[in-house]
Amino acid sequence: MHLIYIKNQIELILNTVFYFLFFLIISTQIACNTKSNTISVSKYNDKNSNVDYDFDTPSNTFTLDKRLVEISGLCFDYKNQRLITHNDEDGIFFFLNPNNGTIQKTIKFSTPEDYEGITLWNENIITITSSGELKIYNIKTEITEIIRLPFSKQNNIEGLCTTTDQSKLLIATKGKNLNLELGTKSIYAFDLTNRSLDTSAFLNIKIKTLKEWQTSHTKTTHRLDQLQNLKALDIFAPSGIEINPLNQDIYISSAKGSTVVIYDKNKNLKNIIFLDQNSNPQPEGICFDEGGNLYISTEGKTHFGKIFKYIKKK
Repeated sequence: MHLIYIKNQIELILNTVFYFLFFLIISTQIACNTKSNTISVSKYNDKNSNVDYDFDTPSNTFTLDKRLVEISGLCFDYKNQRLITHNDEDGIFFFLNPNNGTIQKTIKFSTPEDYEGITLWNENIITITSSGELKIYNIKTEITEIIRLPFSKQNNIEGLCTTTDQSKLLIATKGKNLNLELGTKSIYAFDLTNRSLDTSAFLNIKIKTLKEWQTSHTKTTHRLDQLQNLKALDIFAPSGIEINPLNQDIYISSAKGSTVVIYDKNKNLKNIIFLDQNSNPQPEGICFDEGGNLYISTEGKTHFGKIFKYIKKK
């Protein structure tokens, strides 16, 4: 009996040791797998490059009038210190207080159409339709000049801005470019002096290049986050474009995927920003004031449209 007791105790000890080692091995494997799911990524990617704004925390959020639920393009009037926008379809310009987003005045400039980007050029407010029709409204004469560009609905034009020297417009295709290339979004330049479009792209944005850059310029986060970021880049489609007046960086927003892609003045890819899709579900309009502070508008969908203001870091 004594031998049987000793045998049972030895078996109990061996079983305890076995199960302890088994759970130790399993725990180690789980820890390793968790660590392996972490790859190099971050909110703003390459931390060695300057990120001029805290995109996680806007300095101000302006909830807009119900007439601007479908706010689209956005530009800043340096001379009169105001934001200018429209509500997508009605052919009305809205002039907004840049400190709170309230409407200061409105101007009926044309008939209802699918208006997208908006910019200022001298004494003119310029907007463009999704099919590529420019409308140049002169503030003094109140006359609108119409210019039909060689775009169509399949190009789905949205982004519009002027170059720093005010000599050209930059026009962004949300849809296909003029060459109908798959996986490429293009920016075209329109000469304001001779009223002509350069059909050779000013800038080609290749989705493959964005994804490669994102993969190679990232810091620490989980693989799932990286996959979500790459998925957002798969659907990247320019909805707004503007040039930072302080360093001439080119900012291009995409409502799809809630992203902002930044190129330097030499058209080298500088950074990719992933905005919070819950608070900023459809970033379209984008502009800067003369101090380099950034404004991004988002449609309200079923709620109110908003403008987010990001103060430039010092």
